[in-house]
Amino acid sequence: MRDDFRISIKKTLASRVGYRCSKCGCTTAGPDTSQTGSVNIGVAAHITAASPGGPRYDEKMSSEDRSDLSNGIWLCQSCAKEIDDDEVGFPPTKLRELKKEAEQAARDALPGELARHAVNGEFDVLAKAFDLLEKPEDWRASDSQEKCFYCVHEPAYTIREGENIKHDFRETWMDTFPKPFGNSYYIQVFWNGTPLYRTTFVACDEWRFYLPLPQPDGEGGWYLRSDSIAYRIARLYRQYRPLDETLHRCGIQLRDSDPFS
Repeated sequence: MRDDFRISIKKTLASRVGYRCSKCGCTTAGPDTSQTGSVNIGVAAHITAASPGGPRYDEKMSSEDRSDLSNGIWLCQSCAKEIDDDEVGFPPTKLRELKKEAEQAARDALPGELARHAVNGEFDVLAKAFDLLEKPEDWRASDSQEKCFYCVHEPAYTIREGENIKHDFRETWMDTFPKPFGNSYYIQVFWNGTPLYRTTFVACDEWRFYLPLPQPDGEGGWYLRSDSIAYRIARLYRQYRPLDETLHRCGIQLRDSDPFS
């Protein structure tokens, strides 16, 4: 007899890795074409076989241990077939390592984990976002209005427009427009749904230009840092004129220093 997993254990294995394959990382669940149901290509695979003769069978294990959560790993059907066909390449120790890494990755993707990473210094996700924005050609708009962007190589990073700040925005630097007018909006950078950075953009000259909010230089002028996240985000938004030309037209100078200010 096979020592199969209970349905509750299968669901737990899947949810602990965010319904992603523990080996290749592909998504294993999604909507079907009926618009009411779903499809699942995931498998609750046994690390050591559920019955004699199966891959990696361990006769010393009890029936309860074979059907326990600890003996399962969530995989897509292709990877489940691969590990069973290649027992030498995927011994129990290797599968347990894959399971641990997949569960940790799912844990790290939760919004609340951002603070933990920042404290431990494991990696700086904001600094990585700054580096990724160096190449605007690596970013794609997710809808026709271009209100949301995602990084092709690192889709965990997205940029979204927030709500209107609910007031007209008028400053001296906008006097250079034929029809000075503007509303301010929050633009936020996200990592796996966690907000990392927020800046203010202004839609001005009847929406023809979408620019970061500049800083006063203390001498009656205005500037924007060329090595800032705000400037790099601005390059993603379509302009009727090149961004630097538009900034010059508005009397905004570019300066180098302090990317996160």
